[in-house]
Amino acid sequence: IIGNVHYLRFKDVENILYPVVYPETRINEKLYSDTIYGYVEAVVLSKIGFHLIRDLHLTPDVLHFNDWQAGFGPVYMEALYRHHPEFADIFRDTATVIITHNIAYKGEFDGELYIPKDDVLAQALMSKKVIPFGTHVDQKGWLRVPAFKLTNLSQEVFRSEGGVEYWSHLYPGRHSFLKGGLEFANMIVGVSKGNIEEITTEKRGFGLGGVMARKMNQGAVGTVYNGIDTKAYKPATMKELTEVVDVQRDIHFTQFSEEDTNLLEKRTQNKQALQV
Repeated sequence: IIGNVHYLRFKDVENILYPVVYPETRINEKLYSDTIYGYVEAVVLSKIGFHLIRDLHLTPDVLHFNDWQAGFGPVYMEALYRHHPEFADIFRDTATVIITHNIAYKGEFDGELYIPKDDVLAQALMSKKVIPFGTHVDQKGWLRVPAFKLTNLSQEVFRSEGGVEYWSHLYPGRHSFLKGGLEFANMIVGVSKGNIEEITTEKRGFGLGGVMARKMNQGAVGTVYNGIDTKAYKPATMKELTEVVDVQRDIHFTQFSEEDTNLLEKRTQNKQALQV
């Protein structure tokens, strides 16, 4: 722990050490996920599963990546691990799936990220040549870091059609972790059929509707519903819904069924009891 920042270091196939950062406060007045810290963390989250699987001697049928924070996982699979001599025997037949719970959160980053040159993360990345020596420093002492170079991915995947580029004439070099995952995963999963129908549109796709529509036409989009085991968790018979929370204030849970005329009232009662 250095200051308010937690560092975890992870060695990749190129023997480069990436600090993973979990700050407890805002960094430079931004949420860490919008800074170089969040960028590096997303890179590591996208890669670390491959290394854990190798070290645990597993041979998975499917790797499932969640949202933009692990969005480059399918990209790394196709661009690196499926063909890498250390990993090919493990992942040659492994499929990749990515799920998007909220497609509005795309993990968008501009072509350049900024970090103070004396920052401990900057020093660590420079010492391992992840940030090249000679990188431009502005008048305030900030490094201007080419973001995509931090991924160690081939420039070949940085393209608009079928790649990670999220093109904008206002922000050259902009790219999206989630777009990369959607483009490279073998299958995309939504949380309901309605959700899938929405995010294949221009309005509800938040800039990725075209990608989703194309993948849908390719048969690469499916649905896994959010839900519970309705037999094990049946509100009409669940013992948990007989619990009394506060006798004096008469706060307690109540069982209910879909046929109850006062269904909304009972569910509100359970919500209030849970909040207590």
